[in-house]
Amino acid sequence: MSNCAINGFRIDGPAECLRAVAHWLTLPPPADGQAVMTFDLAGLYDQSAWNVAEELAAREPGACIRYEYRPEYCNFMLTAVGAWQDGRELYRAVLQEEAMICYGGCDHEGQGCLACLNLVERTDVNQRAAAHFPLHRHFDAIRDLPCGSAGWRMLVDNPPYQYAALRLAASGETADVLDIAPGEGRARLFGRVDTFGLFGDYRPLGRADLLQLHGDLPPHVLAAWETFAGCPFPD
Repeated sequence: MSNCAINGFRIDGPAECLRAVAHWLTLPPPADGQAVMTFDLAGLYDQSAWNVAEELAAREPGACIRYEYRPEYCNFMLTAVGAWQDGRELYRAVLQEEAMICYGGCDHEGQGCLACLNLVERTDVNQRAAAHFPLHRHFDAIRDLPCGSAGWRMLVDNPPYQYAALRLAASGETADVLDIAPGEGRARLFGRVDTFGLFGDYRPLGRADLLQLHGDLPPHVLAAWETFAGCPFPD
């Protein structure tokens, strides 16, 4: 079985633009009065369809084109976005994730309801993309999680593989996110994370940094670090 990507398109424009797009791509024609067309194109072997977006922008400059790329190899997660208007490219953003924080639990029927906070570096083009596309917002749901004395909320407690905690800023508009993977000997702090998951700064944490957090994290988190990362803590 070959990997297939999902290439999602949204076309906004007058009826003649939509009809021309549908004709060129052999899609069903839009209904009378329809001003928005959405469709997916399968990309064999996880191929993107930037070329289709570029061709559409050149053919139909009167249309506003938005494109999303979701490859199968990372569970169809949103990986890249682009937009064109008046025949010009507005942006092309490749959302290179630095960390994936999947948190949540199960609903009353026992079904999983995980949400994924994908941390991506804040750049000008990524900010334009975040404002243009309805990327996931998280902080409202996270506010309902229990909060420790220092303000940290545990998002992931998956021993011994990953632990993650989030601390909201006083304004509530950004947060710090702590990501610890004992088996990989990795602990990282992402700062100024916004509701889309764009972070403003990042630094790896060492033994001394984790010791400062000793009172803010469950004891088994640090025990796992001691066992798997080879960084013993003092008694």
